Amino acid sequence: MAGSDQDDLITQLIESSIEKVERDIERSLISCTWQQSQCGFPDSAGAILLNMAPASSITSIGYVDADGASQTLSTDDYELDIGRNSVTCLNDDDGWPDTLSTASNRDTVTVTFVCGSTDPASVPRLFKQAVLMDVGVRYYDPAMENGVNTDNGRSYEAIIRRLIRSSYP
Repeated sequence: MAGSDQDDLITQLIESSIEKVERDIERSLISCTWQQSQCGFPDSAGAILLNMAPASSITSIGYVDADGASQTLSTDDYELDIGRNSVTCLNDDDGWPDTLSTASNRDTVTVTFVCGSTDPASVPRLFKQAVLMDVGVRYYDPAMENGVNTDNGRSYEAIIRRLIRSSYP
């Protein structure tokens, strides 16, 4: 294969590597919308910790109330704490609303939020290097059977450990 014959393959590898890096470090590289589901609100009006960072806005918080009806929480009842990447309850008197209690503990709360950088040029080089390393390994040895990856992923893991540190930008 030559020229543009492999463009689709390379595009798929890049997209899946970006997703892998984002999930490994729990940070979104480029601005996108995420949904997080959980079985109920935190006790005692505790904060909802968002599983993907850095959050820039909350689109909505939906929940199934104690009677089984779907509800959307008013934006007056919560706010995004950007520094802690969490959602804070503003209803000091009653806390979060009660949700449906089921034996299976199914998800009754869904937080939809936007996170990541709006400027792709601002993505740090270390993020890009992790993606490139992952793409290279899977492009040259997709089944991991030819021994092309002689460091067994140690270089990728070293970059991921650095990106996970709280002191990384």
